[in-house]
Amino acid sequence: MKRRTNATNITPPRAKRSMAPAQDLDQNIVALAEQERHRTLVLLGLPESAAALPSERVQEDRKVATKILDHLDVEAEPTAVFRLGRYDPQRTTPRPRKIQLSWQSPLIKIRTSEDVDIDITINNSEALRKNN
Repeated sequence: MKRRTNATNITPPRAKRSMAPAQDLDQNIVALAEQERHRTLVLLGLPESAAALPSERVQEDRKVATKILDHLDVEAEPTAVFRLGRYDPQRTTPRPRKIQLSWQSPLIKIRTSEDVDIDITINNSEALRKNN
């Protein structure tokens, strides 16, 4: 016995069915990237650590990031702190440092404050390194 199908029961071709989920996926990716940007600080001009071991450089970067957040009165612990780019001891300019927080509210406080300039220049890196 053959089954009859109505024209209304015919499944559309696969390409037509998958357009909406692909657009939704693109929108979700854009939204996630935007959320990450809102909970991220990128700091420029902070000197590279002189430590020989990578683990020591990472620890020093984390300590300096925590001190900067304390100075800005941000009540949040960084979830990630890392340098952008490959380490090169011969490099004359320091790599940017990226600090990620678990949520964006602390950074909203910084960005909306009239007392804080977003372009923070640190002239004396030793002031940040003291008490290590």
